Amino acid sequence: MIKRIREYGERKYLPVCDRCGATLASEWDFEYAVDAMHEKSWSFRKDAFSGEWEHFCPSCTRALRPSAASDFAGIA
Repeated sequence: MIKRIREYGERKYLPVCDRCGATLASEWDFEYAVDAMHEKSWSFRKDAFSGEWEHFCPSCTRALRPSAASDFAGIA
C-alpha cells in the first residue's frame, strides 16, 4: 500500500509492503512513491475480490511466487 502521512507538517507518501510491512523512504508525490517501488523491484497486483492494489517488497514477492522446481515436484 502507499500510505499518505504527515511528516514535519508536509504531506508525503510512504510505500509499505502489504505482506510484511517493510517500507521505503517517504516521497513528496504519489507517482514518485510508485516510481521508487519500481526502482527497488517491488511487485504490484490487483486483489481479485476487493479490487485494491497490493504492493510487495522483493523478498515477499519471492515468497509468494513458487519456483519452477515446485511445478515438477513429485514427477518421477
